Amino acid sequence: MGIKDYEKLSDNWDLLAIDIHKNNVSKGWWPAIEISRDEEEAIGLMHSELSEALEFLRDGNPPDDKIPLFDGVSVEFADVIIRIMDFCVPFQHDIVRALLFDPVIEKVSETVSGEIANIHGELSKVLWAIQEGTQQSNECPLVTDVEVAFAKCVKRILLIAERADYEVYNALIAKASFNKTRPYKHGNREF
Repeated sequence: MGIKDYEKLSDNWDLLAIDIHKNNVSKGWWPAIEISRDEEEAIGLMHSELSEALEFLRDGNPPDDKIPLFDGVSVEFADVIIRIMDFCVPFQHDIVRALLFDPVIEKVSETVSGEIANIHGELSKVLWAIQEGTQQSNECPLVTDVEVAFAKCVKRILLIAERADYEVYNALIAKASFNKTRPYKHGNREF
């Protein structure tokens, strides 16, 4: 792929994903029966993180308010990947295998905001695939359509990071560590 953070992320994906998911369970973000969590809600929260990245971009990309060593866009992109990792553990989606097939990215935008819109589209494909019933991918053998769409989201984020010099991988590690310090169901949120 030629993406600087790709190898680090793919080499550590499973360990990071399990650690992130265990933390989110301990913080109350998953119900007792893990797979009963609303999949549509989880995908919607991924969209929310992307929208936050766009807001940081529109504001000149200042440092993140929680992890000020990193710019806001890097942290919000890391949050998208964190949410993807967290979602994929209980549903056993193998994103690394899908990334190894190097799914084709169509219509790469020249702008970060354009790529954010493209990632929103890929996340919508995940939701549609879940609603229709996960199927084997026509694009990549041995993986599902959900895994391919998630892999395309991650690949697009890493392509943007490479092009715009965002520190997504390091921000992901820092944000995952920060999340461990947060209280149970922080922010008085229901989900």
